[in-house]
Amino acid sequence: MSAELDELRARVRVLEDREEIRQLLQEYRRTLDARDMRAYSALFAAEGSWSGKSGSATGPDGIHDMLNQLGHAPLNWGPPDGYPDVGDYWGSAHATLGMWNSHRQLVLGSNKGLTYPKPETFVGLQPATVGQYLDTVALRLVHQPMTAAHKQALLTFLGAKNDTVVKDLRLGGKVDQLIPLVLDSVYHALR
Repeated sequence: MSAELDELRARVRVLEDREEIRQLLQEYRRTLDARDMRAYSALFAAEGSWSGKSGSATGPDGIHDMLNQLGHAPLNWGPPDGYPDVGDYWGSAHATLGMWNSHRQLVLGSNKGLTYPKPETFVGLQPATVGQYLDTVALRLVHQPMTAAHKQALLTFLGAKNDTVVKDLRLGGKVDQLIPLVLDSVYHALR
């Protein structure tokens, strides 16, 4: 019985250690400059891995290289010529697709070992209409209202009208694609 108890204690300790490390990494990540991909990738152990729709890599150097392949990180263009302040320097098909895939990974919780809020929590309290739902999501995610044409495009995607009553926050399951669509929009790239 003592050997079984010791084995059980050791297994529980391993699980507790993993959870403490995960919490420590998340807390440390919050203090990092979001532009510093080298510091972020250094959080991973030598055998640590990152995997998602954008690719997969092992170890700090591999993770750093994979993140760099997504394109220029905003404001991560070092001296001597400074930081470009026009969109042409940041845009590429590869970077755009990588960003769109990242939005879906983050919203749908594709990366193992992290916890994610449910997509419907981005709206907060249940709005009365789908139009109000879209207005709230736009203000929370891209910090500005959408044009009438863009809002209408999302209403068409949802199969709803501006004054359609919201019956559930998941919008019949379409919220999983709605949130990434808003993040994919031009509003997310605007200041």
